[in-house]
Amino acid sequence: MDHIIIGTILKPQGIRGEVKAEVTLAEGFKNLKAVYLDGEVVPQKGAEPFTVTSVSLRGGFAYILFEGYDTREAADTLRDKSLCIPRAALKLKKGEYLQRDILGCALLDETGKSYGTITDIDSYGAADVYTVADGAKTLRFPFLKTLNAKINVAEKTIIVNSAALTEIIIFDTNSL
Repeated sequence: MDHIIIGTILKPQGIRGEVKAEVTLAEGFKNLKAVYLDGEVVPQKGAEPFTVTSVSLRGGFAYILFEGYDTREAADTLRDKSLCIPRAALKLKKGEYLQRDILGCALLDETGKSYGTITDIDSYGAADVYTVADGAKTLRFPFLKTLNAKINVAEKTIIVNSAALTEIIIFDTNSL
């Protein structure tokens, strides 16, 4: 089963067993009823999920109570654990993707010209910046609406407007 990390427990919060967690994927906390606590993305085989009795998001953090963890001391044993959920539990809207869905996609233009494979995505405030490599050269570009991108994660392809890409593309001078 495919799992994703939605946050990391930072510390106990208060005396009732609540924990404060850093949120890495806020959508994963919607209707959260159970979570795997693990240091890895894939929980150990046979691992049982921890039951969530309450969760609230405030100021970029999640505050969570787990069943059976009703003291500060018990909550402290969960410090630094990753919060993992099954990928199937994450409900994304049409046209929404996780970055890991995009990694490995081939970048093509509308004529079929291949630019390489998406190898990295850097998130910035204005736009994500995609890195594409084809073995001989590396290029980077901000992912903007003007690209008119058609993303197909099942086929691992992203088709963009070649004229728009030409205007914003940056080649890595070390790879030319």
